[in-house]
Amino acid sequence: MADYVYKASDGELKGFADNFASRVGDNSGPHDQDYFDMVKLLLSIKREGSLLDIGAGLGRVTKIAKDIIAETIALEPDQQRWQECHAACHQPPQCRVLRQLTSEYIADNPGKTFDVIVIGMVIQHISTTACQALFEEAASLLKPDGVGIIFTSHTVEQARGFSYSGAAPDEVYLSQRQFNDYAENCQDQTKGIPVRRFSKAELLDCLKPYFETLYWRQVSYYREDRAAHFENRLRLEPGTLKDTGISQFVVVQKAARGRRSADVPVR
Repeated sequence: MADYVYKASDGELKGFADNFASRVGDNSGPHDQDYFDMVKLLLSIKREGSLLDIGAGLGRVTKIAKDIIAETIALEPDQQRWQECHAACHQPPQCRVLRQLTSEYIADNPGKTFDVIVIGMVIQHISTTACQALFEEAASLLKPDGVGIIFTSHTVEQARGFSYSGAAPDEVYLSQRQFNDYAENCQDQTKGIPVRRFSKAELLDCLKPYFETLYWRQVSYYREDRAAHFENRLRLEPGTLKDTGISQFVVVQKAARGRRSADVPVR
């Protein structure tokens, strides 16, 4: 079972987002605008079908989806976030917001599959074991001609690793074991939420057993006056993060038997 329950302070995350900017249009939109534009495009292409929003949070994707695609199922196991998403989006039968994990949904709905699956800002906050289990569950829920979009953290290769959102300077690079122990005990997360910094290569490699990658993009760039702070925190040379997005998204399809993800060109 992929348990993606974690303690999150939405106010803390909002303040963190103020460090970043979009590069779409005049740069005045949300820092993650590229991602939501892609979500809207995929939903429009599959508008007669169904969406599964895994780890829906406060419902940013669900709110968009319920007015575009024929059926929306949102899964959010955290009580508080589920309540907020449910109050804003639950409109059965077109849109249902359930307090469930994917494994619980699969058990209750054997054979159900979806045209679009979204996993937005979830996998970087869960253990490495839970992450791989979640990919396996999501792949089993995706139709053969369906598409998925996975949105997560991003960094340069030399800064990938594990930490906490409230980490002290000596906790910016944790071991995988330290990270997993912390991520798997959400009641004892006293240093903020667990954070895994994925590089592009690492993320694509994790996806290979389950998905074929169709498209990759980095988003949410460091504001000019904030990049130096993060370079210093991550012990990087000045200028390293100038053109690096803090987030990335991947559009995927279900892996075909006998075909390796590495054979699919990544744009």
